[in-house]
Amino acid sequence: MSLLPLVQHLAMAVRDIASLDTTGTLRAVASALDVGAPIEQAWQRAAMDAAWVSMSQAMSNMASTGQLLPDLLTMVSRDAAQQIRARVRERVRRAAVLILIPTGLMALPAFMVLTVVPLVAGHFAHVPWLSSR
Repeated sequence: MSLLPLVQHLAMAVRDIASLDTTGTLRAVASALDVGAPIEQAWQRAAMDAAWVSMSQAMSNMASTGQLLPDLLTMVSRDAAQQIRARVRERVRRAAVLILIPTGLMALPAFMVLTVVPLVAGHFAHVPWLSSR
């Protein structure tokens, strides 16, 4: 089974949505497979790109163990989804903290002006040596 069409389709599918130079990596894999390089060697080049490390390892495992491609892609996609969820959770946690900054910058001065200042002023109004009588 030739993986060249699969790699080429994958390169075309991610071309528009990829934020990294994903298509360049996939094209390098496709061209290596096109000239007859072994699967492990072709995907080893992709392992240099951090976004493709797990896929590269999975494809190398498939070539050496004979694991089925759908099972392999399912496993890689689950790992990728788990990593994305972890990054999203971290961003949400960070956003929750960052949201408190403007809240504190607005609410604390308002609290001081509306409650503490009148309380202190009212207290000093009853001090005999400060009153103007």
